[in-house]
Amino acid sequence: MDINTLTLLIIVAAACLIIGAALFAAVAIKKGWNIKGTLATAEQGVNVAGVIADTLKPFLPSGPYSIIDKIIEYAKTAVKAAEQLNSVTQKTGADKKAEATTFVTNALQIAGVPITQEVLNLIDKSIEAAVYAITKLPTDQIKIPATTTNISIPASTEPIPTPAVT
Repeated sequence: MDINTLTLLIIVAAACLIIGAALFAAVAIKKGWNIKGTLATAEQGVNVAGVIADTLKPFLPSGPYSIIDKIIEYAKTAVKAAEQLNSVTQKTGADKKAEATTFVTNALQIAGVPITQEVLNLIDKSIEAAVYAITKLPTDQIKIPATTTNISIPASTEPIPTPAVT
């Protein structure tokens, strides 16, 4: 069975389920069944199950998807940090990518993720995707300071507290 046949089969099955649910609802309403109450009870059950699942999530073993999510999140942060570093140091693209890769690998090592070749490949692709996403943003949404050399700090009228020596 090829992908087109499988897709068509799924679409037909979904359409049949929707039509069947509509016919069942029409018959149930005609017979005076309490559909609204049943749906409200089912919704409450689903909400309780969601709360239980969210509560148990930190205690369950982490699978490969949580590692992938970490890599993608770290790559986005690393690319933003590399872009900010570029605004000060004018580094090349290869230097920024090396900085971002180092950031992500260090963060993953701290999180206890072993760095394998597959993880390095995913880091590389995630960084490329994050860079691509930044280049597609409108320029008014990118918040990178143009220069940080002329920063003036206003004088405070309050005295700076000195730590007590014991």
